[in-house]
Amino acid sequence: MQDFYFLSNNLFTTYTLQEEFPRLYDFKQDISAPFSSIQALYDEKRFISQNEHQFEDDFIHQVLQILGWHTIRQEEKIIQGKLEKPDFLLFSSQEAKEGYMSIPKPSRPSSNAYISVILESKAYNVPIDNKKVKDNPHFQILRYLSNLKLDFGFLTNGRVWRFYDNSKLSSQKIFYEINLEAIIQRGDIEAFKYFYYIFNAQNFSSTPSTQEPIQTLFSQNSTAKTKIEDDLKSLIYGINGRDSIFEKIGSCLYAKNPSLPLDEVYQNSIYFIFRLLFIAYFEDKFSPLLEKHTYYNDYISIQNLLSIASKNPDKYDALAKLNWIFSIFDKGEPNYDMPIFNGGLFDTTHAQALNTPKLFTNLELYEILHALFYITLEGREYRRDYKTLSITHLGTIYEGLLSYFFEVAQEDTYYLLYSEGKSKSIEGYFDSYDFALLSKKHKITKQTFYPKGELYLKNTSNSRKSTASFYTPTSLTSYLTTHALEITDDNILDYKILDNACGSGHFLIQALNTITEHIITHFDSFPSFKALYEREAQSIQSNTSAYIKDYEVDESDIIKRLLLKRMIYGIDLNPFSVELTKLSLWIDSFIFGTPLSFIEHHIKCGNALVGSSIEEFKSFYQSKTTQDLFYQDFMSYFDSLSEVLPKLNALKDTTEEEIKQSKALYSQEISPKLQALCLALDFLTAQSFFTPEERINFKGKELDFIQGIITPSQEFEELKPTIVSLSQKYRFFHYEVAFPEVFSSHRKGFDCIIGNPPWDKTKFSDDDFFPQFVSDYRTKKNSEKKTLKLDILSKPYIKSLYDRQKSYIEALNSYYKAHYPLNRGSGDGNLFRFFVERNLSLLSPHASLNYVLPSALMYEEGSLALRSYILKEKTLKYFYSFENREGIFPDIDSRYKFALMQILSCPPPLSAYTIQTMSYLTEADSLYTQKPLSLTLQDLTTLSPTQLSLPEVRSEDTLKILLHLYSSFSPLSLEWLDFRRELDMTMDKDLFIESSQEGLIPLYEGKMIHQNDCEFAPPKYFLDPLSFDERLSSKELYRLKQDIEMSEKEFADFCSKRTLVPLELIAYDREFIRLGFRGVASDTNERTAIFSLLPMGCGVGNSMYANIPKYYKKIEEKIEIESVQIEKILFALGVFNAIVVDFVVRSMVQINFNKIYLERIPFPQPTAEEIRNSSLYTTIARNALALQLYNDKSGHFQVLSSLFGSEDWVQIGEYQGCYGLGGESLSIPQSEKSYLTLKATNDILIAKLYGIDKEEFYTILSTFKVLSTKQPHYIELLKGLWENIDI
Repeated sequence: MQDFYFLSNNLFTTYTLQEEFPRLYDFKQDISAPFSSIQALYDEKRFISQNEHQFEDDFIHQVLQILGWHTIRQEEKIIQGKLEKPDFLLFSSQEAKEGYMSIPKPSRPSSNAYISVILESKAYNVPIDNKKVKDNPHFQILRYLSNLKLDFGFLTNGRVWRFYDNSKLSSQKIFYEINLEAIIQRGDIEAFKYFYYIFNAQNFSSTPSTQEPIQTLFSQNSTAKTKIEDDLKSLIYGINGRDSIFEKIGSCLYAKNPSLPLDEVYQNSIYFIFRLLFIAYFEDKFSPLLEKHTYYNDYISIQNLLSIASKNPDKYDALAKLNWIFSIFDKGEPNYDMPIFNGGLFDTTHAQALNTPKLFTNLELYEILHALFYITLEGREYRRDYKTLSITHLGTIYEGLLSYFFEVAQEDTYYLLYSEGKSKSIEGYFDSYDFALLSKKHKITKQTFYPKGELYLKNTSNSRKSTASFYTPTSLTSYLTTHALEITDDNILDYKILDNACGSGHFLIQALNTITEHIITHFDSFPSFKALYEREAQSIQSNTSAYIKDYEVDESDIIKRLLLKRMIYGIDLNPFSVELTKLSLWIDSFIFGTPLSFIEHHIKCGNALVGSSIEEFKSFYQSKTTQDLFYQDFMSYFDSLSEVLPKLNALKDTTEEEIKQSKALYSQEISPKLQALCLALDFLTAQSFFTPEERINFKGKELDFIQGIITPSQEFEELKPTIVSLSQKYRFFHYEVAFPEVFSSHRKGFDCIIGNPPWDKTKFSDDDFFPQFVSDYRTKKNSEKKTLKLDILSKPYIKSLYDRQKSYIEALNSYYKAHYPLNRGSGDGNLFRFFVERNLSLLSPHASLNYVLPSALMYEEGSLALRSYILKEKTLKYFYSFENREGIFPDIDSRYKFALMQILSCPPPLSAYTIQTMSYLTEADSLYTQKPLSLTLQDLTTLSPTQLSLPEVRSEDTLKILLHLYSSFSPLSLEWLDFRRELDMTMDKDLFIESSQEGLIPLYEGKMIHQNDCEFAPPKYFLDPLSFDERLSSKELYRLKQDIEMSEKEFADFCSKRTLVPLELIAYDREFIRLGFRGVASDTNERTAIFSLLPMGCGVGNSMYANIPKYYKKIEEKIEIESVQIEKILFALGVFNAIVVDFVVRSMVQINFNKIYLERIPFPQPTAEEIRNSSLYTTIARNALALQLYNDKSGHFQVLSSLFGSEDWVQIGEYQGCYGLGGESLSIPQSEKSYLTLKATNDILIAKLYGIDKEEFYTILSTFKVLSTKQPHYIELLKGLWENIDI
């Protein structure tokens, strides 16, 4: 393996250095001439005495010429209103330089045109990174690049040369640094190639047919990084043909601890593998520093274990050494100059099974370590790069593991990969019976056998296939944090940031880095922080020098560490997530010799949605007692909590001794009072989770229990375990107890809450449970699901698991619904909505909530109450909606919509309040390049008066057109035409028959229709008419009574007196021709509003809506059925399918289209008589029917053709009919072209009916991107016909 002694690099992977560099730059070329020329220039003795300008003349400038650069020196640049003079502007060619010089001189200071690289040079003796905050060349070059919006920079003092890529912003110091002096001193021409080709002008020069070599290199490096990252995931999860080392670790643990619960096997395995990953990352990232350490590389480095483990495969001495290393990371070792790290990851009490003797043999440990430290690419082995990975990448691995769990084979089990059909590949775990069955029917491409009693790894889809990750990419977290944090000198010492679904800490790390960058850039603007920093820096520097000689601490790391201790707060439901978050934050602000910052009281485990407040407890307590004296005594005990807050904020953690003192203070003085308060709030919260038996046990004893918190009694001790058990089971979390300093008297809440909350539904679903046993369960037919469910639940251990999970989820769901009033009545609960409601109550005045979350919050009906509260009581600053078409979230459906959002906790301003919106974004770069739309509350109430949904529009022009459309007609009244659902696909699935038989009728689903076409796809299910009618009969009778306004008793009396049979009075909707529309329709599909006539004799599933075709009327002594006029149905068919109405629908629909949206559509609503008397309305209805009949291959609607060409009565079934509309006989299109021409004619007629002009119509057409791609001929047809059609 090559020795890169001359290189300090965390920009390129080892694979890129060893393989891609020589290939791309053709290392076989002879570059001895330029090497000799630079060697001849190098004169260390002369350079030492020169100032910066002299050194530039004698060496830097001449080296640049040898490298092919054309330069301009000390060119004035105006950067953020400040005059700057970069030492060199570098141009890759003379033409580029001349192009720059041709820019008018007054414009040049603000221009970056033609410039390839900025170079900042320093005198020979000046370090290029002095680790200072002020006057540091490192920050100087980054400032130049950022402000001039250039990607590439060089920084040099002649001895070392750094290359920066600023295209991907990072708070870490990422660069490629060459020690040119060492290369020259050794005369190492092979090493010189790594300098020459990177810093050469040709590396930044492109041609019309080729890109710059440096861009090719970055692309290759990105591919290599992806391969390394993916290989690490494959190695841990056991996918893509790899054996899972996570499963191997778990198997070893289980073999030595067979009675250990599987969740503890999992937790211990997680701790073990992340200890190894952390040390690997730590050693690679800080290798230059560790080389200076007297003992680390020779005695402590985990790399040394490989040589020990490779010998004596059946021995355990490598494990003994590894445990010693873990102990050092936990408690330090002064004899080896190792400080206390004090991280919970290495705390032996957190993973006690790892203390099991002889857990891993040398061979087993070697296989694990070798796989983690080395990777094979293209047949060659390379050291696995951890330093080029972000610490957050370890978080993605961990969050992926959350969907996995260990199982013990209850019987012989096979892991199979097999093919079904031509392309469908299925994998999963199967018992012997299913294995034999599948072997007969399918080709098995891979199998692994697990005998009964053996442990194996699986995920919630009954496989090891990698599951979807919702890990937020840096492109989004960076934007969100940059716009979220409002830091001033007045608030910096007291600013509090929270992510209460923090996962592995990605958002908190980004927030910490963003603030650190801001402080570094504007250091002098924060005098109060500066004073605090200077005290901390002095303490840290004196402490760290005791461990590594001449160790100079980077001042930016001190700033970051200081901010971490004061600002950052996190919560997660998973205990290991909390440990990983603390670890990630610590390593991101690492200073050797300083322990893991004492942030245990800032990063905590719990359910951020389940808990109580002190105010709620007071109200509860007062409702239970009239003993005011005792109440005052009890609450004064709680109020004394404020006495510990100054001590809490004053905790120190710079040195090992300070850590010990702080922990002692916390455990002896602070924690006891917090625990008492916590128990009281646990008691209150537990009321929502009591079983009936527990509720009986506590009845009448509430006050005794509360009093027992201060003065324990026997009864208190007997009742306490129930409360503690419920608290642990549901992970109660009380903010005022967990973070008392955030809710103290002088402040009430967090200044900034940021993150990406869970997007999961809270309702228990079989479709979420059973895929862990049958991977394709969700795609099975209902009858297959029913059989599978019975078979799976016949196994007692699975039935027990099913019951426990269902009970647990339903208890939490009931709690959420009861305690989050803005989410009541919103259908199935979704965690992201609960998090928004919870967090709005946790903000201090003028604070902000900043989220990545589903766009549904501002668009869909289920969020109405919460949305209304946000818009009326808070200030929605911006809402930028994305569709995942470009894979920002790689594992989420490309059609899924999410948004970036900021809400301020203050009420909206009385005037000039606008919301910044963007819609249909697909790339993160659009956040910076696209101009937001400004939407007023008046605009919003005009477009969506009842739902207050944000419109989805692409530009100011489309917003104006939308407002124009809404001024044309009133919103659709359901009294004019109403719609409803008929059958539920889950509740009524017992009616569904999966094959067509004589006498059955089809069940229509949304996917079966398209515009003017009820035969778009064949039916999947069928219905027996008698069973169907029986299911709907009671509902139909209820409708009858509602329509005639009779009570149950009145109706019974009415029928009795007239000897009427109630069931003979009703008619079923299936006896009518109806108008239906798809309920599932995305606003970025080809079309969104999809309406079609539905034939008589069909049922309708809940993915469709159908119009209410009839009403009941009591006329004298009779009940009569009055059908909705067919003229209205045909007219509505035409208008609903029009492109201008679809434009309106697309401004509000995300994925689901329902009645709520119908009521928001501005819609002409003529009576049947008005339709008859208007040639325009009649033409629209005529055209709509002709379009439907073109697709009506089965002749469902032929009877309707008689409506035109005659004014005679036309009977349509038993209950429908009307007089003909006259005019010419109906002409049905005979070709696709004539069909599209007629469709376009109707589109234009209806657009002009709404008052749309040509320019507006063309703008509307431009928003139908998919339609333009799939049917460009139709778009051109619409444009071509516009002038020829008048109304």
